[in-house]
Amino acid sequence: MWTDILLKVLLNLVLILIIIQDFKTRTIIWWSPLVLFVISLSIHYRYFEGFNFPYILTNLGFIFVQLLGLTLYFSWKKRKWVNIMIDFFGLGDILFLIPLCFIFTPINFILFFIISLLFILILSLIYQLKIKDKSNFTIPFAGMMAISLMINQFITKNTFDDFSILNQFINY
Repeated sequence: MWTDILLKVLLNLVLILIIIQDFKTRTIIWWSPLVLFVISLSIHYRYFEGFNFPYILTNLGFIFVQLLGLTLYFSWKKRKWVNIMIDFFGLGDILFLIPLCFIFTPINFILFFIISLLFILILSLIYQLKIKDKSNFTIPFAGMMAISLMINQFITKNTFDDFSILNQFINY
């Protein structure tokens, strides 16, 4: 029991650090995705009493498809091959997504990802309307995703339970 509380506290401390760093400098400390990865592995391992590789691989595949889709879209749009890590995402943003694959089941992860992207889009649009110099506008993606994860912890009791989500949709 106390181990679960300790893991949640550590998770939230790392998320707060990522939020502060990303909003302040638009970068995250190099070791924070590594610490987040270790905490996420520990949470996953404790819940499943081992590793649920189908869930992990499904979530990693979802992220891969998203990044590949973005690469293909921007390459098609610019009529040349585009490395999205140069102009659109930082390495920290992508490395932040990998540990998230370990603390969600696939359905929870896809829902979290979509809702978080909508949250980031809305906040970014509001922020962009308020700033004067739009030429250097960047989105603190990892920081906003970390905020989404912290909010998700209060809304969702168990990110490893797909049945409660599916039952909500079936009962409508």
